[in-house]
Order: sequence, then C-alpha cells, then structure tokens
Amino acid sequence: MIQLGTCGYSYPEWKTVFYPEDIKPSSFLSYYSTQFSTVEIDSTYYRIPTEQQMKAMVDKAPKLSFSVKAPSLLTHNIDNNWPKYGDSFISAVSAMGDNLKAVLFQFPQSFHYTVANRRYLGSVLSMFQSFPKVVEFRQKEWYKTSVFNGLEKFDTALGLAYQPKLPDLPPLEPIVTTNFSYLRFHSNDKSAWYEDGSKRYDYLFSEEELSSTVPLINTISKKALNLYIYFNNHPGGKATQNVHMLEKLLGLK
Repeated sequence: MIQLGTCGYSYPEWKTVFYPEDIKPSSFLSYYSTQFSTVEIDSTYYRIPTEQQMKAMVDKAPKLSFSVKAPSLLTHNIDNNWPKYGDSFISAVSAMGDNLKAVLFQFPQSFHYTVANRRYLGSVLSMFQSFPKVVEFRQKEWYKTSVFNGLEKFDTALGLAYQPKLPDLPPLEPIVTTNFSYLRFHSNDKSAWYEDGSKRYDYLFSEEELSSTVPLINTISKKALNLYIYFNNHPGGKATQNVHMLEKLLGLK
C-alpha cells in the first residue's frame, strides 16, 4: 500500500491554498484527514510532546496514519541525557497506539560515519525496538552495505529522500531494509539547500520531476508492504499541490 501526505500540517499560510479560509487552527488536522491518509508530525522535533498531545491528535483524526519525527535531542543535539529524553518521547508516542506507523530519526549532515556514532545509533534503535523505525541520513558516508544490513537487523527502514544532487548528500535509490519504506521529497534547488530556515524547502516539484520517480516508487512498493511518502516543501502549501500531482501520476486518484 502506498500512502501520501505532508511533513507537518499546522501552517496558517495554507489557508485558501489547502485549508478553507474560515477554518480554525484547531480544526486543521481534522480537515487534513479528509484529504490525505497520512501525516508526518514534525513539531516533535523541536520539543518532546506529552501523551495528552499525541492522543489528542489521534482523537481528532482517528483514521489517519501518523509518523512522528524524533526530537533534535536524539538526533542533532545529543548529550549524555539522551536516554531520559528517549524515555519521555516513548511515553508520549505510545499514546498513539496503532495509528503510529513510524518514528523518524533524521540525522544531520554533520552526523558522520564514526565508531561513536555507530554505537549511538545502535543504542537508540535498541531503545525503540518495539516501534516501527526510520533512519534518514543526510551524510552519504552511511550508504554502505554493512549499514543497510545493520538496519535490517534492527528492523528499521532506511529513509529515502529526493533532494539536490550535492557532494555529501546520499543518492535516491530503492533500498528497502524492513517491511515498509519511507520516502520524503525535500527540494531540488541546489542554490537554496544550505540556506537558513525553510528557504531550502520553498520549491514546487514539476510534473516532469515527479514522473521521473514513478518507476522507483513502483520498485519500492513491490519490495515493501507499505510505502509512506511525504512532501516537505511546505512553504506556500506547495507540499499539498505536489501530493495531489503524485497521486494522479501513480493512479491513486
């Protein structure tokens, strides 16, 4: 099964582009669930949520599939207190029950293939062993057969990404390491990739660009029971436009 959605949903700027103009922010998620089947929650990257917050999301959209991005304290700003943060995060996302389809660990380009980082990765994946997990690397040093085999042993999906072809970024290849796969569309703008804030994601994929990924997506979907696809180009509601475009190209709408 292929499910498509966006990275995040709570964007006031999406009014009139995606959301009705008169909608209240508290109704964003309920409306979103009438349009798409899955969403990636990114607010959890900035702060560890509470159990009540995560349960409230499921209550608002009980038929929606959720993936949740791990806090930066587990991926970008790691210190000796990470087990405590991991426990708090586990308590929160456990409240989502079967609606939780993946926990995403997106590591930065500065997370290099070192002995210390490999040990840390093994430790954090072990902590989350009972959850469906995804690891997205922004550093191509990790693209090794030994790493893919390691992810298989931890029953963890390799997070795939459509992003600019730049020297240190991993290539987009149909690598499947568990029973589901995970693909994120970020941008194809080389000039803005290292800009601050959301500038790197202010990009609308063309139909030609999306069409070029259809064979790859079909290959992945034959290898994995489920494929979750998310668009991260949220500025101006571009992500929602691209979801609809890709749905049509895949014959899902």
